[in-house]
Amino acid sequence: GNAELKAGGQAKLEALHNELETVLAMDELSAGVFFRDIADRMVYLFYVARLAVEASHEKKGDQPLGRSTVIEWLWQHRVERGAAEVSANYLRQISVISSIL
Repeated sequence: GNAELKAGGQAKLEALHNELETVLAMDELSAGVFFRDIADRMVYLFYVARLAVEASHEKKGDQPLGRSTVIEWLWQHRVERGAAEVSANYLRQISVISSIL
């Protein structure tokens, strides 16, 4: 429900804040590798929050609830995904690109 989404969003925001603090303590080159993933998840978290607000307005009216499905998908695939997994994949991609260049 909305309370669970709100609590999860607040917890994820705190976790992203902590990750960002760690990245900001790194040297510029290292930080650049990890910053992109954090920024992506922050943007998707904001998007999920906005969709949740819109979905709550839809529930009050007679409109269909299609946004709830989008919210759930974004939460699981963009906000909640494992940072280590994404970062490791990103590092592999950079390594392959660097070896080609």
